[in-house]
Amino acid sequence: MVLAEGTVITSEDLGLDAASATENFLTLKQMREKTERTAILQALELSRNNVSAASKLLGVSRPTLYDLMKTLNLRT
Repeated sequence: MVLAEGTVITSEDLGLDAASATENFLTLKQMREKTERTAILQALELSRNNVSAASKLLGVSRPTLYDLMKTLNLRT
C-alpha cells in the first residue's frame, strides 16, 4: 500500500528521488529493444535454440525472427 499526500503518487511517495528516476529512464525505442531481446531469449531457451519453434512461441514467422535477431545482434 502506498500512502500519498494527494491524489497523485509521486516518486517521493515511493521512496525514489527524482534525479535517479530520470537517470534510469529508458526511451521507448530502448524499452522496446530490451523487451524484444528478453522475449526472444526466453523463447529460444524454451525451444532449446530451435528458431522455428521459438518463432511459433513468439507468434512471428521464422524469417521475421531471424531479422529481429540480426537487428538485436543475437545469435543461436
